[in-house]
Amino acid sequence: MSPLTLLVLNSGSSSLRASLFQGGEGVRHWHFSGTTDHEGPLQSLLKDLEGQRLDGVVHRLVHGGAITEMARVIDGVERSRLETLVPLAPLHLPANLRGVDLCTAHFSVPQIACFDTAFHATLPALAMRLPIPSRFHLRKFGLWGIQLNTVMLVFQNGIKHAESPACLAKGWD
Repeated sequence: MSPLTLLVLNSGSSSLRASLFQGGEGVRHWHFSGTTDHEGPLQSLLKDLEGQRLDGVVHRLVHGGAITEMARVIDGVERSRLETLVPLAPLHLPANLRGVDLCTAHFSVPQIACFDTAFHATLPALAMRLPIPSRFHLRKFGLWGIQLNTVMLVFQNGIKHAESPACLAKGWD
């Protein structure tokens, strides 16, 4: 069985970052800054990837809502669920979803979401509470979870492990 080849995409509010991973190793990296329309950068990326076999596209999404999974396959139902979360991250989630939509249109491979908020999903109930009446049904969500996970792996396993598939969708900042 050949090693997996994954394109990892971080389509942010003002940039598009991508890395190609083969067998868990980052082999190519792209960074397009100062862009809110990801169509042009994605076309450039597609040209660079011409002839490249992909097994999947992994997307860093800033918010996954109350789900606890670190990653999910983005099918029609999941894409619709993600759309309902836009009010939780209105500056970032629309750009994240645009990247998902563009890649879905261009690549016939599974699209996978990795959520920043999932890292914090195991917070104790008290830590999730906000200092407002519970009748509002609002809770705290932690952000930057993928990067926090990367930092933990760096300290636990050394710097080389920080570019492993476990950290695929890190922020690259």
